[in-house]
Amino acid sequence: MLKRISIKLSLGLLLAIVIGTFNLPVVYAAESKIRYGAAMKDGKLYSIEINGESATTTLCDESNPIGKGYEGNYFIMPSNITGERFYKIFDKYGKNIETLSSKEYDIKAFKADGEGNKEYGGTELNKAYDFVVFTSRDDENAINYIYTNEKGLFINKYDEEVFEKSEKDSLVVKKNDKMGVINKLGEEVVNCEYDDITFIDGYIAVADKDEKIEYTDIRNKKKLEYDHIIKSYALGSKKEIYRAVVKNKKCGIINSTSKEIIPVQYDDMVIDSDGFRVIKNNKFGFLDLKGKVILPCKYNYLGEFSEGLALSGKKYDWTYINKKGKKVLHFKYEDMGNLSNGLIPAKNNGKWGYINKKGKKIIDFKYDDVNQFENGYATVMKNDEWGLINRKGKEIFEFNSDSPILLNQYGIAVIEKNRKYGLINKAGKIIYPCKSVQPIRFYEYGIARAIEDGKYIFITKNGNTMQSEVDHIMCSKELILVHKENHTYWLYNSQGIRLTDKDYLGNTRITKDDLAILIYKGDNKFMYSFKLVDGKMNEVIPEKYYYVAYSDGYYIVKTKEYPGKLSIFTKTGKQLIPFEYEMAYVFD
Repeated sequence: MLKRISIKLSLGLLLAIVIGTFNLPVVYAAESKIRYGAAMKDGKLYSIEINGESATTTLCDESNPIGKGYEGNYFIMPSNITGERFYKIFDKYGKNIETLSSKEYDIKAFKADGEGNKEYGGTELNKAYDFVVFTSRDDENAINYIYTNEKGLFINKYDEEVFEKSEKDSLVVKKNDKMGVINKLGEEVVNCEYDDITFIDGYIAVADKDEKIEYTDIRNKKKLEYDHIIKSYALGSKKEIYRAVVKNKKCGIINSTSKEIIPVQYDDMVIDSDGFRVIKNNKFGFLDLKGKVILPCKYNYLGEFSEGLALSGKKYDWTYINKKGKKVLHFKYEDMGNLSNGLIPAKNNGKWGYINKKGKKIIDFKYDDVNQFENGYATVMKNDEWGLINRKGKEIFEFNSDSPILLNQYGIAVIEKNRKYGLINKAGKIIYPCKSVQPIRFYEYGIARAIEDGKYIFITKNGNTMQSEVDHIMCSKELILVHKENHTYWLYNSQGIRLTDKDYLGNTRITKDDLAILIYKGDNKFMYSFKLVDGKMNEVIPEKYYYVAYSDGYYIVKTKEYPGKLSIFTKTGKQLIPFEYEMAYVFD
């Protein structure tokens, strides 16, 4: 039988490791979630507090920091002074702590958010940075300087290249050609003595020293004494983080704080969504997500719990037990599978069919292999060809696929024929024939990607196709943005119908608000015009400003007259602050 896929820790694969002055606020008069930002006017920084579709600005000082505790302590403003480009660095209290010439220094800024590098870019005005690194351009005496923590700690002891990696609350640095990690307080949480450093979940530093791996939780500087930390899993209704660990060829589990919740004593384990099937001395047991032993290691086989029951037993002697270990069902078939959608796969006289929990035959024993039902459908095999059936046994798709047909949450499945791949829907209709030379990949909202003749083909749920020059796509519930030749974009609706014949440029994108930022050449050769539209091409922000930046529901735009002033708009097109600022942020 084609078994349900679970994540199993195979010890044979474990060696492959990835490693004071009161300032009267100005109120510019909803969502209730408070957001913060910053703006600059006449060389002074203002803190912005946004509550839905209203905003308050207050001059920054020691009693009124930017963002009122928002994580991130430094802000960068590029400026031109007498024709030369400078970078102004401000702290969270609005103090200009450094002004650097781009001719003398390279500057990088990092936001320690666990998403990797956050290097400063001229349009990323919605970032508050944890680390600012600047390096003199004198190649012979190049020195790295680092600003970190809210007190403005200044570090210059890392006299080698600063390694361009950042993770949560930390920065990888280099000294004497060896790597280490500093936190936002400037403390070395991992000493500079390693050949390479990567991260797991942003908090665990994986350090390579003379081809030996060491692990450190950078939050408490604690060394984690394991041979391997395999990977992380988000489990349970709260999607809490669990990490599989190995020591002396035994398996265990630690949680997101690196506390060991399952001792490293098991020979192997299978990680399910609701717990852990553990194996010890060739016997199976089950532990819940807190590490509590639910079933001891005494079963010759234990399947995944499904609809409250798990398969256990052996040929002609199968039982389904609950989490109390009670035998609820018992059957005498050659082989059986997981209970799902109220049906159980069973093998009789060499052929597979389906029974219900009472043992009544529901679908005849006539298939060579089967899968359990998912969302009312199951893939079954005859004569080495796979088809699709519903719970009544009706064959929805003929037996004409070389591999199993597994419907996804959008009701679409991949089929294979002669090493080429196509798509069907849950009605069994072919919406894309087997023409892709590589396995088809799915994106959000059911958009699929195929490859034909070296071209990337994107397919909607109704079978319409869009050709792209690159192997990625931007999409939302209502909109699709496809990358075309010469770095241009075409805009489509969710049905794959092109909405406009215009080519869009540069930072054109689809936002989380199900809106499209459309960028195109404007009347100023140094700036691009833009407009913000919804899925029906209705203008949300009209075509009369320059686009600057986007931050989760808020849009920073600039007036077209030189040098231009900035304002912030909401996703409904409401203007929050007047056009009188030289700079504006809304923090991510």
